[in-house]
Amino acid sequence: MESRDERIKAIRERCDKATGGEWSFALEYPRTGTGGRSSQAVPKVLCHGRAILEGFIGDNPSAAELAAHSREDIPFLVAEVERLEKENELMDELLCSDEPSPEAIQWGEDNVPH
Repeated sequence: MESRDERIKAIRERCDKATGGEWSFALEYPRTGTGGRSSQAVPKVLCHGRAILEGFIGDNPSAAELAAHSREDIPFLVAEVERLEKENELMDELLCSDEPSPEAIQWGEDNVPH
């Protein structure tokens, strides 16, 4: 079983390897064999106007929309976890150390109400 730190590292690596650029979500009504349009929408995740995921997860538009936003949401959440971890380390050092580092002291001055 991987540790919490290993899991966050793996998530960050998957994000870094994913197709770059802004992802978006669209529903497409494909052409039928008779030249018309299907009444069944096919969810797509697009990057730079090209489909990178199409008609997946049981053709669930909400799942496609979630996937499209994951390109921005997951790195944001990983960064927030890392920020909070650092904040906790500094707070712990400030409260428990006889000689907190200058960084911990500065954090305390900036964040602890006086």
